[in-house]
Formats: sequence, structure tokens, C-alpha cells
Amino acid sequence: MARPRPKNHKMITTRSDGREKKRANAPIGGYKLSCCCGWDGGTCRIFKDAEKVFAAHVESVARYLCKSCDADISTETPQNRKLRECTACRKDRRAKELEKATKEGATEHRAKRRDAFIRSKYGMREEDLQLILMFQNNECKICGSPIVPGTKSGLHIDHCHRTGRIRGLLCIGCNMGLGSFKDDPSALLNAIAYLFTEPTIGHEYQIPYHERLTDSAKKANSMPSKQEMVAIMRRLCNRLELDDAAERKRSDVGDIAA
Repeated sequence: MARPRPKNHKMITTRSDGREKKRANAPIGGYKLSCCCGWDGGTCRIFKDAEKVFAAHVESVARYLCKSCDADISTETPQNRKLRECTACRKDRRAKELEKATKEGATEHRAKRRDAFIRSKYGMREEDLQLILMFQNNECKICGSPIVPGTKSGLHIDHCHRTGRIRGLLCIGCNMGLGSFKDDPSALLNAIAYLFTEPTIGHEYQIPYHERLTDSAKKANSMPSKQEMVAIMRRLCNRLELDDAAERKRSDVGDIAA
């Protein structure tokens, strides 16, 4: 592999007869060869010979120049002269190589640790999680937001703390939300009912807890079906509409009395 030409060296060839350089016939007086560094290569009869002479000139000069910054390396160590690097460029190259190796090693180490953790806790591999994520269309199983593996807010494993089995893959928000509610369906239902209430202090509109759930949902750690959830939401909405109508009626009666 040929060494790169130094930045401050460029071959300059001119015909001795003053015509254009690239002609079918060589000039009678040959080609005058020189370099932008001030070197004079004399006259060469054939253009290819001029190229060889200039290559020899570059080789003789380049062995004492840094290939990156063209700094003088005649006083450098033999190893630096062999690699054609000055001390500054060598330190910079080694720092970049170390940074690259450190990043790649840290990334590989994190991936191995995660794979070992998944194997020991869930008995699965990373490939199995990718397959589950594909069946979920790369979306959170609760909110449907896209999941991008490898990011901080990406793939999070939700599992049953009683059986240890995986329920699905969630985003960080839904996974932390379930953890905040301690995976308690009753607490989640209370939160849903709470979100349907108006933020009015002193107004009695809350539905008692025993009225929110059906008999089948009152069992310990039992989750209502979809139909039961719809019925609960309808009752909540109807109760809120009745409260609004009663409030409007009381305000109308007050206006008439005034």
C-alpha cells in the first residue's frame, strides 16, 4: 500500500516547448519537473519517468513527516518514525482508540448482563422478548405507545409477582404505574372512578365503593371483565349527569326565588 503524499508536496511538470502538458508526442526538451516545496527535479524525457522521480522525492521527504499533520518526525522515536506519527497525533489516535474500545466494551458488557438477568429471572432469552414485542406490533400492551428497545424509556418486562410469569412488555410509564398501584385491580378501579369525578370540594358525588363493583368483582384479587368495566363506567357517568342536573335545578330555583 502506497504511503499518502504529504499535504505540502505537489508535482509540477511543464513542457520545455511551452505547449500543453498532455500531448501525444513528448517535447523535444523533455519535461521540467519541480515541487511546490521548492524542490527541482530537473528534466525528464518521458512523463512516466517524471512521475517516478517525483514519487522517489516524496518517499525521501515523507519518511520524516507525520502523515496526519506533516510535522517533522526526524527527532521522534523509531516507533513513531516507522508509523509516521508525531507524538501529538499518536496520543490523539490512542485516546480515540481507547474511547471507542471502552464504549464498545461497555455496551457489550451491559448486553451480556441483561441477557443473564433475563435468563435467571424469567427463563427466557433476549430473542424471545423480541418475538413477544413483534407479536405486540412493537407497542405497549396497555397504552399502545411505540416501544424502542435499547432506549431508557424502551422495553420493560411486566410479570406476575405471584407466579413469576410474564404478562407482557410495557413502556416505562405503564410499568411504573402498575408498580405504584402494587398490581392491585381494586386500587386501579378506584383510580378510574376517581378520574371520573369532578374536582369540586365539598360536593357529595362519590359513589360508595361497594356500589362500584358487581358481585363477581368483589372477590379478592379478581379483575372485572370488560363488560363489567363498561357497566361500571356507565353508572359513574349516569351518576355524574344526575348530579349536574340536580345542581342546575338548585341554581334555577335560587334565581327564581331571588
